Amino acid sequence: MHHRPARAGRRRAAVRRRGDGPSRLRSARLPAREALVRRDRALQPRRGPAPLMATTARPTDTAVRYARSADDAAIAYRILSDGPIDLVFNTGIISHVEVLLEEPGVARMLERIGEFTRLIVMDRRGTGLSDVGGGLVELEDEVADVMAVLDAVGSEHAALMAYTSSGPLFIKATAMHPERIRALILYAGMARLTAVPGYEWTHTIEEREAALEQLSANWGSGSNLDRIAPSREGDLAMQAWLARLERLCMSPTAHERIWRHMADVDVREDLPSLSVPTLVMHRSDDTFMDIRHSRYLAEHIPNARYVELAGEDSLLSTGDTESIIGSIEEFLTGGRRRMTGQRRLLTVLFTDIVDSTARAASFGDARWRDHLRAHDTALRREIERFGGREVKTIGDSFLVTFDAPSHGLRCAQAMVAAVEHLGLQIRCGLHTGECEIMGDDVGGMAVHIASRVAGLARPGEVLASGTAFGSVVGSDLQFDWRATQELKGVPGQWPEQPAGNGRPEPGVVGRLGAVADRREGVKHEVAHQPPEPQRDRPRRLELPRKPRVGEGGDDGDCAERENALELEIHFHPYDQVVNEMGDRRGGGDGKDDPLRSHLPRNRLSR
Repeated sequence: MHHRPARAGRRRAAVRRRGDGPSRLRSARLPAREALVRRDRALQPRRGPAPLMATTARPTDTAVRYARSADDAAIAYRILSDGPIDLVFNTGIISHVEVLLEEPGVARMLERIGEFTRLIVMDRRGTGLSDVGGGLVELEDEVADVMAVLDAVGSEHAALMAYTSSGPLFIKATAMHPERIRALILYAGMARLTAVPGYEWTHTIEEREAALEQLSANWGSGSNLDRIAPSREGDLAMQAWLARLERLCMSPTAHERIWRHMADVDVREDLPSLSVPTLVMHRSDDTFMDIRHSRYLAEHIPNARYVELAGEDSLLSTGDTESIIGSIEEFLTGGRRRMTGQRRLLTVLFTDIVDSTARAASFGDARWRDHLRAHDTALRREIERFGGREVKTIGDSFLVTFDAPSHGLRCAQAMVAAVEHLGLQIRCGLHTGECEIMGDDVGGMAVHIASRVAGLARPGEVLASGTAFGSVVGSDLQFDWRATQELKGVPGQWPEQPAGNGRPEPGVVGRLGAVADRREGVKHEVAHQPPEPQRDRPRRLELPRKPRVGEGGDDGDCAERENALELEIHFHPYDQVVNEMGDRRGGGDGKDDPLRSHLPRNRLSR
């Protein structure tokens, strides 16, 4: 067995306040001095990419190990990190401590939680890699399995985190061993599984049998994905993972047996006696687990903290997982720290060789390979010169990131010029935005937008998104402007065709013209003048306002419209506003007016 020496100096995370008033629990924080020391450890930023779940300099042994319970049942567990607070996590009866981490979203979520905890995941008796021992046991006896895991990892005090059907087990463990459990976290948990008077929102016996029959008929197919994670419906990769999880967790017959064994489980009587800090969480539109389960728990557990989150997914690792993780971190440590190494503001550059397939066919494989080698060498020289980081190459395309947008834009200019002597033309697209850092790779919408922008560029052209442009205002880089169109899969409007010079509307992608401008004898040509601006018709808006003194605050007949402030909003074309301002200030058409750059795009009139 894997033993860890007991940690000295651990104390309960909560103390019941004394006094004449109702008893309350302090928030789940470590004692002041201990919390400061440990929080300082947790907040140390990472230096470079770290292996999965390793959050300290000392690597964590994440191998599957087994704890021996009272009846010699082997309970599987893994230690995934080595943070300052022990946290035992179980996902219910659908669990497998190896297959769980095969899904990237689950692995990322557990890695984040492991940054501030020593995260221990376990399989319940008869599920995943844990055997059934002498057979399925009553809930009180199964608590011994949880204690066996705590003993095996050398934990004197630990927090427990339950998802769905593991809620009753961890509630019972907390009630029976408050001296070992420092805090309890229940996500989409429950107090019982079968409907009874006063707890009518869960399955009746007949409904449960019908559901089991349907689940068994489709067991191992992952077809339940649309119920537990509607936002991922149609995600074939995730459905394949869920199917594998079901098959390796247990057989359909074993699943039916466990559910029927748990049919009469009821921990409602234990709720008022819980004395440890408790966090209850649920998503408001959960389509799998009725939210009334969690509301009931929060109402009947003394001093429980209830957090209702937005979303419809029941699965923790889909949807807005960062809100869940942040709530857990604040509950266990007393605060939320800034994410380190997860997301960064970067400028992303995509390059692509124009007509590469046709050129490869005309050159032949050997000559084209030489051209590609020369192309790659030229681009890498410019990347190094401007301080970029080559993330990867995709065919003949480069993905590069920069800390400064101006460096990325100038590098793109230099790249276009650097390959001209090879008889090649490239197109470049840049976007500045938050990127998700995934080891040595980057991802997120910022990367997708940069790719789409590059696809709109013409041969030898550099396109920069509105955020990239806005970040270099004041530099000597010059832009031409394009009209707008939608990018596939990207919200908002993006460029379509040249529309003359001027200041861009918010979100418009500009064409970087500095490359051509700096080459002697080359001038930009405008395809056509922008269309004559049309005055938009006024739009009406009603805003609520407070009733004045004596204005029927208690009068039920007072119409709500009487307490509304009506505004008539006129959206004026930019140039029209400039001209009007110029006329009022005596400056003619206002085109050279220094105020031109500061005028708003619309104005309000009452």
